[in-house]
Amino acid sequence: MVHPAKHRNRAAILVAAAVVALLVGGAMPDAGKGFTLRFNLLMGGLVGVTFGGVWLFFCWNAARRYARLKAGKGIIARWTIDPTHWERFRQQSKEWDKIKGVHANCANLDQQPGAAGVEIVVTRTSMLLGEEFYPFETNVRIHGPVERVEFHERIYKRYGPPVPITYRIPLVPGGQQLRARILEAYSQPISTFAVTRRHLIYIFLIIVGGMAAITGVVTVVMRLMGFG
Repeated sequence: MVHPAKHRNRAAILVAAAVVALLVGGAMPDAGKGFTLRFNLLMGGLVGVTFGGVWLFFCWNAARRYARLKAGKGIIARWTIDPTHWERFRQQSKEWDKIKGVHANCANLDQQPGAAGVEIVVTRTSMLLGEEFYPFETNVRIHGPVERVEFHERIYKRYGPPVPITYRIPLVPGGQQLRARILEAYSQPISTFAVTRRHLIYIFLIIVGGMAAITGVVTVVMRLMGFG
C-alpha cells in the first residue's frame, strides 16, 4: 500500500458521497416503481455506505500505523539496502517463489531503488519497504535463514482455509543483530490496555447502538424504495 492516508481519504469521500446520495434520494418525490433515479440513488447510497464504511475502517487503521511509523514511534529496526544487493535479492526471490511448497513473496520488490538504495523500517505492527507500506496482522511470525527476514501471517476467512501471506525482505550483510532485534520484539505479545467493566459496557453500547443505527437506515431506505 502506497500512501495509506490517500486511501483513507478516498474511502472517506466514497462514504460522504454515499451519504449525500441517500439524503438526495430520500428527499426526492416517489416517481413510481422500477429503476428510477430515486431508486438508484438510494440503492447506490446504501451499498456505498456499507462497503465504503468497511474500506474506511481498514484504511483508517493503516493510515494511523503509517503516521506513527513516519513520526518515528515504535521503530524496532531501520536499514538501507544498496541497489546492487537489492537487485540480487530480487532475482533470488523470484527463484525462491518457483520452489514447490514455498509461499510467494508478497513484498513489492519491483521498486526501482534510488542512488541511496531502498530503506526498510520495521515496527511491531507494520513495515515500510521503500515506498510500500504493509500493516501486519497480530498473528505475524518470523521465519527464514539468517541472511533475510520473512514475515508470515494468515488471513482467516469465515469459510475455507486461511490465506498465507509472506513478506520476504533482505538484510544488510552482517545484519544478524537487526534480525535478532526484530525476532526479540516479535516474540513479545502486543501490549494492550486492561479491559474493565466500564470498557465492556462501552463496547456493548457501541455494538447495540451500531446495529440499531444500521437496522434503522436499512429500514428507512427500503421503505423509501417502496419495499416496506
